[in-house]
Amino acid sequence: MTRAKRWLAAAVAASSLMVVRTAAGMAVGEDRGGGYRGMAVRAEGTVVRNSEGSALELRDGRLLMIYQEFEKGEGDSDFFPGRLVSRVSSDGGRTWGLHRVLVEPGAADINVYSPSLLRLADGSILFCFMRYHRAPSTATSPPATAFAWRSTDEGRTFQPLGELWRSLPYALCSDTLRLLKSGRLLIPVCRDTGVRGKGDHWESGVSYSDDGGKSWAFGKGWVDLPRRGAMEPHTEELADGRLWMVFRTQLGRVYRAESRDGGESWAAAVPMPQESPESCPNLIRFPGSRVLLLIWNAARYDPGWASHFGKRTPLSVAISSDDGKSWSPPRQLETDPGKAFTNPGVAFTSAGTAVFNYWSCDYEPSGRMQNFPIHLRTAVVPLEWLRGGKSPPPDYAEHADLTYRLNEAGERLSVRERSDWELRRSQIADHFRRVAGGFPWEGRAPELDVRVEDEVREKEFVRRRVSFVSEPGDRVGGYLFLPRRRLGRRPAILCLQQTTQMGAKEPSGLAGPPSMHYGLELARRGFVVLAPDYPTFGEHRWRFIPDNGYASGTMKAVWDNRRAVDLLAALPEVDARRIGCIGHSLGGHNAIFTALFEPRLRAIVSSCGFTSFVKDDVPSWTGPRYMPRIAALFGSDPKQVPFDFTELVAAIAPRPFLACAATRDSDFDVSGVKDVLQSARTVYRLYGAERKLQGFYPDSPHDFPEDARLRAYRFLETHLK
Repeated sequence: MTRAKRWLAAAVAASSLMVVRTAAGMAVGEDRGGGYRGMAVRAEGTVVRNSEGSALELRDGRLLMIYQEFEKGEGDSDFFPGRLVSRVSSDGGRTWGLHRVLVEPGAADINVYSPSLLRLADGSILFCFMRYHRAPSTATSPPATAFAWRSTDEGRTFQPLGELWRSLPYALCSDTLRLLKSGRLLIPVCRDTGVRGKGDHWESGVSYSDDGGKSWAFGKGWVDLPRRGAMEPHTEELADGRLWMVFRTQLGRVYRAESRDGGESWAAAVPMPQESPESCPNLIRFPGSRVLLLIWNAARYDPGWASHFGKRTPLSVAISSDDGKSWSPPRQLETDPGKAFTNPGVAFTSAGTAVFNYWSCDYEPSGRMQNFPIHLRTAVVPLEWLRGGKSPPPDYAEHADLTYRLNEAGERLSVRERSDWELRRSQIADHFRRVAGGFPWEGRAPELDVRVEDEVREKEFVRRRVSFVSEPGDRVGGYLFLPRRRLGRRPAILCLQQTTQMGAKEPSGLAGPPSMHYGLELARRGFVVLAPDYPTFGEHRWRFIPDNGYASGTMKAVWDNRRAVDLLAALPEVDARRIGCIGHSLGGHNAIFTALFEPRLRAIVSSCGFTSFVKDDVPSWTGPRYMPRIAALFGSDPKQVPFDFTELVAAIAPRPFLACAATRDSDFDVSGVKDVLQSARTVYRLYGAERKLQGFYPDSPHDFPEDARLRAYRFLETHLK
């Protein structure tokens, strides 16, 4: 099955999560330096408000979001008739599939409100929400009942688990569930202490569960503030175990309170540095780190404004790496002065992105927010951008034209000298990082700790099953071939597998068809060969989860390959100045990706490993093993992806590069390979190395036939021996 067909089959299987009720209008979003902004679900037809969502990543890399959907009613849109619905995104949060109704209001309900999703330690999904009831209340707000449901099938179905409270004038905010280090589940709650006829007034506390969500209790402490009080609380646990709770207030600032006993009691609220109108902030920690993220409206506080003490724009983010002692300057998710953006939620993905959801409406000429329509929007941004990473280099509209470069002002300058090209090459590497992410262990890699787990002696070589530490907590396995004859230090080959569950066994000649045994054949020709397992293949047990530090399986594989080069270079049998790389299909393009970041690879062979993106099935590159940001940040559009293989191959210059491209390859169009080599030749010519860039085109399907392999071996021998 080709990459494209595998992707299509996965997409069809994914559709089982979506129960069609009605199609929703989708608006085209836009890509900016900090990622993507766009409409998630537009309010139209009988639906006048879509808002307050909560999302999380499913095991297969898709995103599940549950949000509120309202139809027009009397009074404030908070109390329009409404239900909770779900949608699934297969492109990292840019677009959302047809919707499924999860929770309808009962006959005694006004609506269903405030979804929160959380992945539990056992892998199940916890879902909390509340129902507003029509029953009379002594407070200004109607009574509500809050529920906890659980799913053990990745959100296909949910079963009732427990109640947080029953028929009280209390309320939840969406996207506020937290799992503490102690195992306690915690969700912030606000209660209306106002009296009907005298206006509402809110205090905030928490509800918690110590038995996995079956039973819930309120903390003993409640936080109060002047005017309307401490509203719409959000909580997060700090690195040292303290809890912070932030609030919507009418006091011109985001306020916070602190708990040192798991939410049982709270100190008095104090102002934070962030100025704010009356709007809902969110506080959340980056997964697996101590970095706090604050989302709020960094706008001027204006008590004279027509609504909410100021405008709810821009929608801003800031981070703190020291438990809230200091905060970065705000970065803007949304800036349109004619619109309000509020009630944000956020999900972190294994692609290294943060997917924000928030609702938006227009401002009326008076300065009041429109009661409806209200639309649900999303922003998809890389974590590097949130951390204040540098602005991306200028985008190139013409990836096949390598005769120019752009300066920081976007001005076009001719590439006349090698120094001109080196500047563009650095931009290519930066653009690749935008898509594939960075290396979390760069500059602090641990000792390799190489282990020999098995050894077999053949006539020509010794084959060892080895493993090495790629990074803390991850050991990569593979096969090392050492020639039996001692002829001094030899050239070595990093040998990369294709897409196969057999992993490195296949190129090592222990499984699979003979055409894939190129590692074994190179060992017989006298090379030292190391064939590592690609992440999730062979014996490499790797999980693509939001807190593993990588934005793509591609970059994890490149890092493992660089560590494999460390191993080869350290062997007494290897001449570290003569290391090459070869791979087929998955290994073919990973040879290119690795060479971009690993200058010790002195000759590279790619078999059936690429074509130009404009002639490729770009969505097939977007799975967790590849580069999910191609979908999440660039819409699987080759015109938006900030690099192409033309640039990657040219970035290898002047090192020898051979592309073996089968004429009947159904995965990678051979004409696109020829286009890439033709354009890249311009750069090789600049270095006087045009003969080092070669193409060979066997009459074959997607395979590495004998004539192509022999050509590849002679190429490596020429340039490494």
